[in-house]
Amino acid sequence: GATLAERLAEEIRSRTAQQAEAQQYGSEAEGERDFVIEFGLLDAMSMSNVSQGLEVSKLAALKNAASRMAKLVKPGGTWISISAVPPALHVPLLGRLANGMFALPSESEDAAAGTHAIVLPPAAAAQSKTGLRGAAQVADMLLYGSESVHIWAYRMQRLDDSASDLAESSPSPSAPDAGLLDIIRQQRPATRDDL
Repeated sequence: GATLAERLAEEIRSRTAQQAEAQQYGSEAEGERDFVIEFGLLDAMSMSNVSQGLEVSKLAALKNAASRMAKLVKPGGTWISISAVPPALHVPLLGRLANGMFALPSESEDAAAGTHAIVLPPAAAAQSKTGLRGAAQVADMLLYGSESVHIWAYRMQRLDDSASDLAESSPSPSAPDAGLLDIIRQQRPATRDDL
């Protein structure tokens, strides 16, 4: 069957835009687009389990992804980032990565301000042969306060090139990568080592 991105592109084509396409990160054709929807790319990059020495490569990958989004989205266009990370943690990451290239969404769940909460109802309880019965429901209760899974869509408008040039030429704060690494570390789920 078609991937989620392919199904979404087809749905967008059938309703509004004739030129919607589904592409894997890094395989996109050059050129600017009116909007780009990114499904969990930043989550996958920031939550990947790497050793201390590899955090610099994770940081570089995230910066490259944000830079690529800025090249793909034309000024006035929109980048929609779909994430499992709540706004209070994800918006600061987007802010540091966007580097003034995009207008940032709200840190609260406010659709008018660019942060859309999507609540997926709990799936029918499936028996796991290896896990505890109800473990998924308990995990969702701890993460989201309910059995429903929450994801967020962050809508960011690409600023015009003059604002982007200003952001790139402004001096950066001291030790910017250290602060960004702290934000990236907050993106991942807790592990036993955190206890």
